[in-house]
Amino acid sequence: MRVEQAKRSLGLSKRPDSHDKTYLVLSDLFFRAYDQASPSVGYDGGNFTLWFFVHEIVHLAEFRSLPQPDAPPPSYDQQSEIFRILKTKIEQVKSALSSEGIDFNQYVLGKDLASRVEIVRNFELPTKYSLLSVQEALAEL
Repeated sequence: MRVEQAKRSLGLSKRPDSHDKTYLVLSDLFFRAYDQASPSVGYDGGNFTLWFFVHEIVHLAEFRSLPQPDAPPPSYDQQSEIFRILKTKIEQVKSALSSEGIDFNQYVLGKDLASRVEIVRNFELPTKYSLLSVQEALAEL
């Protein structure tokens, strides 16, 4: 689905409460990003528009690949191996940040997005944004 705006973002994956289908919403801003002469370099030094598209497709695929529409996807299911592995990695990074005296929120949401990204990468997570939740860690990977 293409929309003019999507929550101040390029888009999002959406699963309505009815669980009947999940869809990808892309804003006009997403399509305009490809009209620029040079790539949009953004989050943690990557090409933001390409990263964003793949990130949202992973969210979409996780929901659309479920055996039953109302089943919890692996990144939401606390019993799944994916959930346990990613949750552990996130907790390890939080502990490492704390031991270095770095505020978690400032690290993840700070304006200097590329600074100290090696901390999160040391725990095999690609970006600081992946620390926000297991679902975001899966999409970032």
